[in-house]
This record gives sequence, C-alpha cells and structure tokens, in this order.
Amino acid sequence: MALSKDLDPTIYSLTFRQQVYAKTLAAHPDFNVHAQITANIASAAKVTKRNKSNHFCSQDIGNPWRPAKVDKIVDGIHYLQNKARCGVNPRSCARISCSWDSAIFLCNDRNDFIQPSCAYLASYASDIINFCHQDVNGIGIAVAGQEFDTENYNVLVRYSNC
Repeated sequence: MALSKDLDPTIYSLTFRQQVYAKTLAAHPDFNVHAQITANIASAAKVTKRNKSNHFCSQDIGNPWRPAKVDKIVDGIHYLQNKARCGVNPRSCARISCSWDSAIFLCNDRNDFIQPSCAYLASYASDIINFCHQDVNGIGIAVAGQEFDTENYNVLVRYSNC
C-alpha cells in the first residue's frame, strides 16, 4: 500500500497497525497483546525489589547533573514500558529515552554487554522521580538522580540535549 501525499503518516501508521492486529487476531483468536504487555510490566515489577540497591539525588551530592522535566521523564517511562529490551556495551552508558531535553540513561559498570528489560529499567526512573523530584525555578517540577542495581549497572535520569 503506497502512502498518499494527502494522508497523514500518523493515521496511516495507526491504520496499518490496526490491520495487522486484526489479521493476527483472526488467525490466532486467543492472542491478547494487552494481557501480554500487562504481564510483562507486572513481571518486571516483581523483580524490581530484589535487585535495586542505593540511589543518589543530584541535589544531595552537589548537583553534578542538570535536572530534567518530570513530565517528560514520565513520557520516557511509558515509552520504555512498551519496549522489550534495552542494551548497553561494557563500561559505558546508553541514552535509552530522551524527549524535550529530558533523558533516561542505562549505564553498564560490567565487562560484558547487558540487555535488561526496558520495563524493569522504567521502574528505576520512576523510583528516581519519587526519591529526587524538586521544584526548580524556570523548569517547574524537575529531577536528576541515579539508582543502582546489584548486577553492576545503573539508571541515570537528567537533562540531556535532544
């Protein structure tokens, strides 16, 4: 199906996805994507408490990071909750979400590539909001902080140009 010049790409994309979903459902009546997404998020939430260790809020350690807008980080959390895996190379950080200069990073302190569940990592960003949010002049409610995992990686939430 060719994309007409007059057709809004957003509508086309939505229509195409609806058609694919309808065909999948017709071929597999027991298929329930919403139940699978809910199960993935619930599963990630159960693992959350086991592996999380300490956290730092930027305002408590001398403000090494510029804060990000909380509402944009929440958008990033929703994005990550609907992604399967987020990977990062050894001894490096990867920006796994960023919108309106508000970013979520996955940092790997290990010597091997890791690829944790994005929904699980989203729960770290949510924790950082809960631990570290503050009212910042000119920004509103903002956040900058870092939370660590016992498996030698961490999630960082802060301003980033994007």
